[in-house]
This record gives sequence, C-alpha cells and structure tokens, in this order.
Amino acid sequence: MDVNEGTIGAAMNSVASMVIREIALIENVEIGVAAAEFLASKTAARLFDESTKLWCDGPSTIVDDYLLECMQRQSGE
Repeated sequence: MDVNEGTIGAAMNSVASMVIREIALIENVEIGVAAAEFLASKTAARLFDESTKLWCDGPSTIVDDYLLECMQRQSGE
C-alpha cells in the first residue's frame, strides 16, 4: 500500500474516531458531545497536522494528551 496524503488523512480520521469513542466512555458523555469537545481542542489540531505525526502514536496516547490538555485548561495553565 502506498502511503500518500489520502491514506494519511484516512488514518487520521480513523484514529480520531477511536479517540472520540474512548473520550465518550471516559467522560460518560454522548459521542456527539465528545466529538465536539475533542475536535475543538489543541490536541485535535495537532492530530490533523500531518507534520506532528501524532496520528502515528495511536488512540490511547492521543486520549492521554487530550485529557492532560483539559486538566491544564481547568487549572488555568
């Protein structure tokens, strides 16, 4: 399989879907709520920025990054 912009985009979307499902379970919220909150985050922006290669790290790492971002936001950092 050739790795090109299309396959990388598909991988990013797939990882984002897994991340959103995991966030919904952790936070006990509807998928739509989790999706809206995640997609508005800096973590999501990094996920969809191909240069960061965050999509290579897998969903659990990205969820951890997102939860850390939320904690920092809540504490005012």
